[in-house]
Amino acid sequence: MVAREQAQRATAAERGDERVLAGLSRLRSEAAYEAAAACPACAEARAEADDAEALCDAHLEHAMGLHSTWDAIRRR
Repeated sequence: MVAREQAQRATAAERGDERVLAGLSRLRSEAAYEAAAACPACAEARAEADDAEALCDAHLEHAMGLHSTWDAIRRR
């Protein structure tokens, strides 16, 4: 019974971690798109792609978390 309760707690903690990481990901994406609104390179990418949500390489990398401290936090 104790092992089962420990497994349930671990699973609940993992779900909590996943919710936190998803929230951080949303915040990172929102920040990237907010900064992209004033970015000339993003405006050029939107025009070239005919896509209102296109991002320049730097903001796309930020939105995807490629150069982010969030990944370092997650690995801890």
